[in-house]
Amino acid sequence: MIKERIYAVVDLETTGPKQDGSDKIIQFSCDFVQSNKIVNHFSTLINPGMPIPAEVKKLTGIKNKDVRYAPYFDEVAGTIYAMLQNTTFVAHNVNFDYSFLSSELERAGYPELELPMMDTVQLTQIIYPTLVSYRLIDVSKYLQLSHIHPHKADSDTKATAELLINLKKRIETFPLILLQRLAKMGDSLIAQTGEFFNEVYLNKKDREEKLPNDLMVVEDIVLKRPKLIDEKISKQEYPETKDEKQNLFSEVLEWRSSQIKMMDDINNDLNEKNQKNIYMMPQLGLAKH
Repeated sequence: MIKERIYAVVDLETTGPKQDGSDKIIQFSCDFVQSNKIVNHFSTLINPGMPIPAEVKKLTGIKNKDVRYAPYFDEVAGTIYAMLQNTTFVAHNVNFDYSFLSSELERAGYPELELPMMDTVQLTQIIYPTLVSYRLIDVSKYLQLSHIHPHKADSDTKATAELLINLKKRIETFPLILLQRLAKMGDSLIAQTGEFFNEVYLNKKDREEKLPNDLMVVEDIVLKRPKLIDEKISKQEYPETKDEKQNLFSEVLEWRSSQIKMMDDINNDLNEKNQKNIYMMPQLGLAKH
């Protein structure tokens, strides 16, 4: 067993996306996750020293009056820098939060962040590949995660932390050969995101594991075993008349005479071939006895 790492799940609300110092952080939140549990939480509003743009107020619900007496970033930078040490930085779209926070810490006189980081967007895309949307609000709804105030950092970090725990528990059920394959592809993922799979693989690799009966391995790929359905299909008579065709397709297809003609041609062709096959079988010695 390897030691369970501490994940610092972070979300920022800012006055805008620019990282040249013209936009500022207005809320910082962090949930700490270890051993599939949220073990600590920190959140603070931050006075940006500038008016909050109208679109940001509308999106986040954070108004100028809310941050009027909040600390400036320089006042909390030391606390934030210290609490993130020896953690793995996690965010939903991690590149933005990590680089924005690191830039602000440097401006406040602290060293550039040098933390391993993981992206829950990319992890979710791998583990739940058929979702229509990977926005945090949509993923939270699909997985029934707690997300009371989308686009507020404290709610976003809780939802992201719960998502991370969900993803970890899900991959812990993956077959060992699948985990090994995912661990090998880690170098192609954002930053250290691939270590998420490698950590679980290392914890499982020495255990004996039998592949479930509904799975099979084909060239190192784990696939669902196909289910054979023993079901007799009842013979249907071909709709010869126009009324029969219209009744059959009235709620499915638009009536088009050219397509109906093609359908009739195919049916006639098949019938002719069947008749020829029936005629030829005795001559070829293939008649049923």
